Amino acid sequence: MNSIPLHLEMGSHLHVLLPCLLRTRGAVLELGCGCYSTAILSLYSQSRYCRTVETNSFWLQKVKNFFPNWCAVTEWQGHDFRLVECYRTAMLEDRFWDVVFIDQKADERAESAYRLRTRSRFTIIHDTERDYLDEILNGYRYRYDFREIHPHTSVGSDTDDLVWLAEHIQCMFPPHGAVQ
Repeated sequence: MNSIPLHLEMGSHLHVLLPCLLRTRGAVLELGCGCYSTAILSLYSQSRYCRTVETNSFWLQKVKNFFPNWCAVTEWQGHDFRLVECYRTAMLEDRFWDVVFIDQKADERAESAYRLRTRSRFTIIHDTERDYLDEILNGYRYRYDFREIHPHTSVGSDTDDLVWLAEHIQCMFPPHGAVQ
């Protein structure tokens, strides 16, 4: 039996991804599959179109093997898994995405975010403690940085003020010493 690695660092983005999924109803794009995010998207693909794009065939199969029953059901119900040679040439702009989750190779994240900026409502980027992502993130009209758990996750949006997300996170992670 396959076991899911339960490392907090690997699922730190869920605190941001889940609220964005709950706030939207449209298509979702994931660049770079993962044990946590892909599982969540498989569940959400029951009611919306979700696409996971990956360049590493070994990793894609490994993640799909964690959830063999989910993948068998969801592939025909809305979760579209695509193995591509490289993200740069992958067809990503064929629709508007309510949520784009970027967790691909680190050196390709900024390019993908820039490429999809006008094609998404919420762009979520994992591992944003690296300075080179600030340029693209600062370009969004609205930005929220989730820094309560390492690695950090950021959300950019040109359409939606992200105050609601900050308030949601503050409920889950009250400031130290705050009365609950």
